[in-house]
Amino acid sequence: MQKETREWNQEEQLYFQNELPEEIVKELTPELLKQYYLWDEIAKREAQLHPRSLLPVLEEVFHKKFPKDVKMELLPTEYAVSRIYKNGEKILQSICSDLVIKVGKELYHLECQMKETGDMVLRMMEYDIHIALTHSNEAMEKENFTLNMPKSVILYLGNSQCASDYEECTICFQDGGNYVYRVPVMRVQKYTTEMIGGKHLYMLVPFLPIRFRSAINSKSEETRKKAQNDLTELLRECIIILNHEEENGILTELERNDITEFLSCACEHLYGGNAEVIKEVHQIMEPIVWLRREMEQKNQELEKDIQDL
Repeated sequence: MQKETREWNQEEQLYFQNELPEEIVKELTPELLKQYYLWDEIAKREAQLHPRSLLPVLEEVFHKKFPKDVKMELLPTEYAVSRIYKNGEKILQSICSDLVIKVGKELYHLECQMKETGDMVLRMMEYDIHIALTHSNEAMEKENFTLNMPKSVILYLGNSQCASDYEECTICFQDGGNYVYRVPVMRVQKYTTEMIGGKHLYMLVPFLPIRFRSAINSKSEETRKKAQNDLTELLRECIIILNHEEENGILTELERNDITEFLSCACEHLYGGNAEVIKEVHQIMEPIVWLRREMEQKNQELEKDIQDL
C-alpha cells in the first residue's frame, strides 16, 4: 500500500491520535488508523446498545455468576493526565480507556487490544488508578482510606502464540513492600464457535473473522483457499449460534440483528480489498443484513404513520 502524504486535519488528529505513540501515528495513514480503532468502536457500541452482553465475558474471566437482575451502568472513560512531552515541557492530555462498567457495586474495566505490545500492563495500571480515584470516592472513609481498584481484563483480539493467562508487573513501595499487579487476559481467538455458543459469549462474535486475516493474505494459494473456506464456514456457524441464542431467549431479535451487522462490518474492514473473499461474505451476510434494514425501515414508516394520525 502506498503511504498517503497529505496532512491530517485537526478533527482527524483529535479523533484518531488518542494514545498511539507519535512515531506510530506518523507511519499510519488515516485509513489504517480507522481500522486500528475499529475493534474498540465495535466493543463500545455493543456495550452501549446491549450492556448485558458484557456479563458472560466477565463471568468467564472472573469465574462468577451475576444475578439476572443485577444493576449495570456504563461509566465515563476519559481522564486528564499530565505528560512530559518532546523537549521536557508538560502538557495536560486526555487518556481514554475502552470500557468501564459498574455491575452491582463492583467496578469492571475492559480493554481491547489487537496483539501484545509488552507494556500493556503499565497502561492498564495507569487506567485502573484513574478509574479507582474517579469512581471510588464514595467508598472512602475519612479515617481509613480504601482505594477500590477495578477488576480489569485485557481482551486480545488477534491470533496469539502466548499462553499466559495474566500480564503482571511488580510494584515496589517506599515502605519496602512489594505487590504484584496482575491483570487477567482473554484471548478471543482461542474460543471456538461451540465454546462461544455454550458460554453465551456472543459479544465476541464480531471479532472471530480476525483469525483468518494472515492466512487469507498468504502467498500460498492452498493456504488462502483453505482460509477462505474456513471463513465462510465460520460465518455460517456464527449465524446459527446467534439464531439459536434468540430462539432460546438469550438474545432479543434486536440484539441478534445488531451483532450480525457488527460481524458484517468487521468482514468488510478485514477483507474489503479482496474481491473473491468479500463476494463469498456478501452471499452469506447480505440477505440477513438487508432483511434487518428493510424491517427497520418498515417499522420507522409505521411509527411515522401512527404519529401522523
